[in-house]
Amino acid sequence: MKLNPDDIRRLAKFTLESGPDEVTCEQWLHMVGEYVEAEQRGEADGPVHAQVAKHVAACTHCAEELALLRELLDDEA
Repeated sequence: MKLNPDDIRRLAKFTLESGPDEVTCEQWLHMVGEYVEAEQRGEADGPVHAQVAKHVAACTHCAEELALLRELLDDEA
């Protein structure tokens, strides 16, 4: 996977700002379903949701997965 300068800056910023309580991609996968369901109900707030949103802001791969999941759910509605 080739990274462009914006990806490198985002990853560097995330690395510098990350701490032991940060969500990993694997943890994110276990939380994203609940996150999207709460988002659809208009209840996407709280510490877990903040962690998920922060991870997505820094992780391009997970952001793409979230966009695809949202699109799939919108198609079903």
